[in-house]
Amino acid sequence: MIVKMEKLSAVGLLEDRNAILSGLQRAQCIQMRPVETMEGYEEIAALTAGARVDVYTLEQTASRYATALSAITLYAKKRSMFTPKPTVLFEQLEDEAMLNRGEEICSAIEEITSQASKWRAERSKDAFTRSSLEPWADNDLPLELTGTRSVSVEYYLLPAKTDLAELEQLQQEQAPACVLKVVSQDKEQQYLLAICHNQDKGPLWEVLKSLGASRMSFGGLTGTARENISALECSIAKADQAINECESRLREVGEDIFPLQYSYDALTVKLQREKAGHVLRSTQKAFCFTAWVPESARQQALDILEQYHCYYELEQPVQEEGDEPPILLKNPKLVTPYEAVTNMYSPPSYWGFDANSFVAVTYFLFFGMMLGDAGFGLILFLGGLWLTKKTGMKGVAQVITMGGLSATVWGMVFGSFFGDTITVISDVFFGHRIPITPMLDPIGQAILVMGLCLVLGLIHLFMGMGIKAYMLIKAGRPWEALFNVGFWILFIVGLLLLLGGMFLGETMAAIGKWMSILFGAGIVLTTDRESKNPVMRILKGIAGLYDISGYLSDVLSYSRILALGLATGVIAQVFNIIGTLFGGGIIGFVFYIVVFSIGSALNLGINTLGSYVHTARLHYVEFFGKFYETGGKLYTPFAADTKYITVTK
Repeated sequence: MIVKMEKLSAVGLLEDRNAILSGLQRAQCIQMRPVETMEGYEEIAALTAGARVDVYTLEQTASRYATALSAITLYAKKRSMFTPKPTVLFEQLEDEAMLNRGEEICSAIEEITSQASKWRAERSKDAFTRSSLEPWADNDLPLELTGTRSVSVEYYLLPAKTDLAELEQLQQEQAPACVLKVVSQDKEQQYLLAICHNQDKGPLWEVLKSLGASRMSFGGLTGTARENISALECSIAKADQAINECESRLREVGEDIFPLQYSYDALTVKLQREKAGHVLRSTQKAFCFTAWVPESARQQALDILEQYHCYYELEQPVQEEGDEPPILLKNPKLVTPYEAVTNMYSPPSYWGFDANSFVAVTYFLFFGMMLGDAGFGLILFLGGLWLTKKTGMKGVAQVITMGGLSATVWGMVFGSFFGDTITVISDVFFGHRIPITPMLDPIGQAILVMGLCLVLGLIHLFMGMGIKAYMLIKAGRPWEALFNVGFWILFIVGLLLLLGGMFLGETMAAIGKWMSILFGAGIVLTTDRESKNPVMRILKGIAGLYDISGYLSDVLSYSRILALGLATGVIAQVFNIIGTLFGGGIIGFVFYIVVFSIGSALNLGINTLGSYVHTARLHYVEFFGKFYETGGKLYTPFAADTKYITVTK
């Protein structure tokens, strides 16, 4: 059921603004609207100004806390993914002791991470320098030595593919007063030491440059390369020790980061409240705002406003004026999980119809028929119950749980428990075959099961058409409901009676024939009621009868229920056949268990997904296509939206 919404417009004293917003946020009873939507906004805007809200400081602090929490993630005490978030009362979000402790933890993390970052930067710098010196480790000359008055000492990097014989020849021709030595080489570079007379320094560089060489500089280092490498390794070890100490301190801090998480969420709630001020208009003494209020929460909102002596007005939304209230659904507990399925398609329009009560029944039914195995259904049911209880997950998890219950029931009807596992195990491993006689055999009685699926599909389609008729009647268009929906339902029923005459008898066939003629004529005459040209009206009406092919296609779509139900059982039987290839005995039993486990896991995963998707498809395309109005936006109350804690009223 779609909860009725009302438009609330309120004016209060500016000095009470924070208290009013805090009360409304705690009660979670309104959804803010842009103040521009208020009636008479032009006059209000001329007398007021937008609220001046400075959230910079709060945002900066929130950013610090978020960064600190991100930095401590790897070192904090791990919490099980199934452990529910801590619960905090709204009134406790201003606990000064906790906020101060959160600030202390944040400052400690910032200090430690700053030191760790400094040491990591030093380590990276030293490691880079060490790696650049390692190719020169066999060079015994001091790195600061660049030559004497007459002789130069140079270091060069040569491409690994350079032909040293060619280099030596060019050097002898153009710079003979030089000595070249390859200190080391790797896949990419050759590391070259050159000692030459100053007059040949330039010619040697020209030779090397032509071969793709580049000069190497050691940036003011003194001592040999090996001495520097040794010193750098000591420096790196010192940095590693300091980093390890920082990480140890972070682990100590991470033993209890709840105060920081609490402070972050408390600050977030305050920030949300302050940002809500952006949608307000105010004068020097008063402020005003507008919001959507669910009918069920109206009294809560009014009690808060009256507590601060606010003036307020409530109005009903008007579709003709373009009002599009948010969607809040209120359904029984067994129906609520299926809202997740509907919302994956689209929330209904506020002016539309909430079909979740129907979806709950048909989704439960179709999912179970598609999976159709008691063993797999039991796994889904028990697993879903455990997951829901352990984590508090709702929505799709509960849909799967209910689907597991349905599959268990249908599995009993179809006589399938992990396929024919009971019969196979009793026959192969115990020598006493226990046959399972199904109430309805989807393999041996495939035509009967197919007929059942098509009948259920037809009922499903009629259900959707009936909802469309109800919506038209509610909107004050009963004749349109009769012509566009009623005639089609009766026409299809007539065709079914006519086609089923061989089973139902001549009387029912005759009734079906006249129903088809009568309501087919009605469809022809009423399809294009607005047309003033009788010939065009008839022609368009005749063309409209072609829509029967669409209904036929929709009904045939429900044959997928049988197809997926067969797939689950047949795949299980195939794995049972494979598992018994080694016969009985210990080896055969172990082999069977392995094959059964792997096959059942694959079968369960594939067919659960298939059942979920195809059941959703039957609703989204065939069922919703008959009546559903999309475009709704879910109701998002002005509330405490937190990440690490759960805030309760």
